[in-house]
Amino acid sequence: MDTWEETTGMRRHSVEEEQSETQQRKSLLKSLQAEVAELEAKVAPPSPAEAMTELGRCLRLTAPSGMSQDERKEWLRIAYLEVENIPGCEFFDRTAHARKVADHPAKIIPSIFGHKFTFDITGSYKSRLHSARKRLENAEAPALPAPPQEEYCTPEQIAAIKAEYGFDEPLPAPNLKANRPHKVERKLREPTPEELEEIARQFKAAHPMTEGDQP
Repeated sequence: MDTWEETTGMRRHSVEEEQSETQQRKSLLKSLQAEVAELEAKVAPPSPAEAMTELGRCLRLTAPSGMSQDERKEWLRIAYLEVENIPGCEFFDRTAHARKVADHPAKIIPSIFGHKFTFDITGSYKSRLHSARKRLENAEAPALPAPPQEEYCTPEQIAAIKAEYGFDEPLPAPNLKANRPHKVERKLREPTPEELEEIARQFKAAHPMTEGDQP
């Protein structure tokens, strides 16, 4: 295989890698977008149609026989205003609970709000949604450019530089004697009589004699 064929093969391989990475990135974005949309639907309130359907199921099980159609519509309108902000991840479980325990229209709304969950289901979905949005944000961000390739000198270039600046010449041996500090000779002299008398006077002043010490 000649140089042209090798270069063409490398370019084809590089193009295939880029196409594969692009396809993987698109697949990841699509998956994350679907996850975010699903979690947003969980934490958002149900649509008015969905909410009215669930409330209607509760009302049909509890409405007295004398309740007119207009009274049912009015009840549904007022009931929807009470529950319109309940997250979807809780709403359907709450209405299911109300259908089990409520035996009168007046008990439906208290039963919906009285249902207790074993854990914070809305908080869990909101935490997952926050994480999914962050991952989607990172995936959508433009890729950082590759760092520049560091260039290193070859052994031949290093040898040429050393030869050019004289680095390949051996260094002279250090002169150890020249670096030694000179020894300073000090000549001592005999003290003069006056200096001896001064030394004796200072000694007597520092060590006074008592009567028992006198000869």
